Amino acid sequence: MTTEDHVRSIAGRMAGFVRNIVLGAMLTAAAIVLHFWNDWRAAQSAAGLTSTAAGVRTVDPSRVDRANDGRLIHFTTTLTARGGLIDPLFGISANVLRLRRTVEMYQWDEATDTSERRSFAQRVHRMAVWDRKHIDTRRFRRSEGRVNPPMPLPELVLTASPIMAGAYEIPPELLDRIGHFDKLPLSEAVTRPVTRPATTQPATAGAGPAGGPVATTKPAATRPGTTVDLSEFKVVDGQYLYRGADPANPRVGDVRVSFDVVKPGVYTILAMQVPGTNKVAPGFSKANNQPVFGILPGTHPPEAIHREPGSPNTPLYWILRGAGLLGAWIGLALVMGSLRWIAGFIPFVRSIAALGTVTGGLILAVAVSAAVVGLAWLPYQPVVGGALIAGAVVVIFLARAAGAVVRRAQEADERGAQ
Repeated sequence: MTTEDHVRSIAGRMAGFVRNIVLGAMLTAAAIVLHFWNDWRAAQSAAGLTSTAAGVRTVDPSRVDRANDGRLIHFTTTLTARGGLIDPLFGISANVLRLRRTVEMYQWDEATDTSERRSFAQRVHRMAVWDRKHIDTRRFRRSEGRVNPPMPLPELVLTASPIMAGAYEIPPELLDRIGHFDKLPLSEAVTRPVTRPATTQPATAGAGPAGGPVATTKPAATRPGTTVDLSEFKVVDGQYLYRGADPANPRVGDVRVSFDVVKPGVYTILAMQVPGTNKVAPGFSKANNQPVFGILPGTHPPEAIHREPGSPNTPLYWILRGAGLLGAWIGLALVMGSLRWIAGFIPFVRSIAALGTVTGGLILAVAVSAAVVGLAWLPYQPVVGGALIAGAVVVIFLARAAGAVVRRAQEADERGAQ
């Protein structure tokens, strides 16, 4: 090797060291920021849960106590609706809290995949599928004359109003938080025979007439004023309405309409009692100013309702914690691998480095992550935050002790080899 090649080799290695150090430092810094941001939010949520649980009053829903005006209240009762809900187009009716119309159309769709990675060749598949959204064939790579007709009618959600929970009146927006719908068998629904064409005019979301339901339409690729002959629809298996020749062999343009409902029943509610009325509305936690407004089917304690969206133990928090730990591990391992020659001048790092780049990086990542998470929790829950910080210190000292043992064993082996 010439002197020039040797210099280039050294320069290349130095560039690699610098690149790894910069990348590792950036990953570690990003992991620290992610950890602190994620657990700061988790700590705020936990503080809100504690504050809310302490400030909630469990009340008797059969009467409205004015002493609870403006306070968070919690109760379990049976929700009932005055009158039934009727789909204005199909005449499907049911005595339920919410009624949802779902519209699907059989239409062309296109999918591409890579058949050969070496040549990057792509194969285009076209098939007919049931879909609630209109698929625009103009976006196909090759439509080859295939055109999907517009959606013939929009989807619709009706919410009964007013809804009574004992002596309390429940706002429709609270029922919007109930995500579980049950299928409505059409044999149980009352249908209004319609033989005349109906014109679809998508209604706007908002309150209906006094004492009437609240209607919300979901946008679809429909043409306002489109004429729909309801006599063309037939009931199939008591589950849905179908427009087409043969439900077993659908063709493009065939339509099926199904209905789902939220049934009356026992629900647990957490909300604020509106002063001077028998209504409830969203409240707010004094600890973190987060909204407190929820409903769950069945009987539940107040913390079960408020924990649902914001618990520090929800999967998202743990996923972000895992991502932060992984980022810190990779970042610190890159830095340690590039700065092993510096480790000899820092006693505790030298001991940990003796465990290896991967193992040492993992130990440091666990310690750093625990310390940062502890700092985030410290203002809200000092015991939890202090325990995490103390745990990080213990991990460092245990790793240092284990590394010292490994390093002495390595030095003994080297002396024996000499």
